Amino acid sequence: MLLTQLTQLCPQVPIAVSPHVHGLLTETDCVRALQRGAAFGARWTVYLEDDAYLAPAFPAEVVRLLQQAGSLGFLMVSFYSNAQRTLTAMAAGKGSCVIEPRYFWASVCVAVPSAMVPAIAAFAPGWYRDHPQHWHASDLLLAAFCASRCSDILVCVPSPVQHRDEPSTLRHMVKTRRYSRTFRAAYGPVPRLPGQAAVLDGQGPRRPGGRVA
Repeated sequence: MLLTQLTQLCPQVPIAVSPHVHGLLTETDCVRALQRGAAFGARWTVYLEDDAYLAPAFPAEVVRLLQQAGSLGFLMVSFYSNAQRTLTAMAAGKGSCVIEPRYFWASVCVAVPSAMVPAIAAFAPGWYRDHPQHWHASDLLLAAFCASRCSDILVCVPSPVQHRDEPSTLRHMVKTRRYSRTFRAAYGPVPRLPGQAAVLDGQGPRRPGGRVA
């Protein structure tokens, strides 16, 4: 469904699909997806995990936030969040908020300057070496990179991307459902896909993940 949404909502935007490569460590998936996206030569690379669901406002919100991030010098923009700060910002009528890297969680959809992708790729091996318990923690990796550059994270309010629990090619490690409350308030619930068996969320065999950049 994600690719269908992207081709409908962003018909002029180049898309690179970056599936997990058998035999490679899963910790390389995020960086490889970013590198494939950055190869298009655009100023920003938008990274989407395969369990993302897009609101109709997604293209306009991406343009709006990336313009804001570029003018203010942010190194990362998040288009999915369930942080309390986003609820406070939404209640105040704000279109964005800023969070410190230590409060960033879930890389369902983020954007980074394409020029920063080589630096992220160089940073990743050392970070994973120092944190062997995080075998696929792309959110923690990206947050640590931003922290290393003393850069906070710009967050879109409301979130134009929702996390879809049921179909991910990489099993979800958290048993509770997670979703953006601001997305739900602004755009409503996400439709469930028909015919999805309950073999994910830790109940079925681990399968390789997929990412879109």
